[in-house]
This record gives sequence, C-alpha cells and structure tokens, in this order.
Amino acid sequence: MEEELTKGCVLPRDWLLGISSSSTALKLQTIIDEYHLMKRDRHQHIVYPRHYFAWFCRRKLRMTYCHIGELLGRGHDTVIHAEKTVDAMIKYKDRTFEQYTIEIKQKLNEIYESTRQDP
Repeated sequence: MEEELTKGCVLPRDWLLGISSSSTALKLQTIIDEYHLMKRDRHQHIVYPRHYFAWFCRRKLRMTYCHIGELLGRGHDTVIHAEKTVDAMIKYKDRTFEQYTIEIKQKLNEIYESTRQDP
C-alpha cells in the first residue's frame, strides 16, 4: 500500500526521519475513502473537504504537492489551487466552508497529533 501511495513522488524529509509513514498513509487513505475525496464531483460537500485535506497535508504534514495530488488522483496544480482557496476561506471565515469541513478537521488533527514526536 505504501509503495503504491509514494510511487513517482519524493516524500518530504519529516516522513523519512521517523514519522510512521505507513500507518499515517493508511489513515489518510481511510479518510480519502470515507469522504469520497477522489470522486470527480464538484459539489461543495465533496470539494471543501477535499480542499481542506490537501491544505492540511501541505501545511501540517509538509507533504509535496505531487504526493498530495497522487493521493487524491489529481495534479499538483489542483493542490496548489486548493491551498490558496482554503487560505482565502480561513481568512474570510466562510461559514459554508466551516460547516462542510468541521468533521474532517477533527479527524485530520487526530492524525497530526499521532504523528508528532514528543521532545
């Protein structure tokens, strides 16, 4: 599974320095499946969580655009667009965005906390 997720992409440095990438990758894949993030759908209830997922992976897990795009079945340019969109939604406190992403935020934050190393 891990080989399939990382095929053709360079993993960020933190993933190589001790973060349990196989378990994290499996958790991320579970979220992708649960929220149907790979669907070719433009409805807000799919797009907003997908955008937040891409933003979270880039900002919190410091994954590459290429790797995030491969996870979601999209290109790096789509991930860049998602990152900019989420930045704007956060800046302007978009209520619709908050409504559609509250649950996925909690689950992704749990993953983030589990990957952090204690000092």
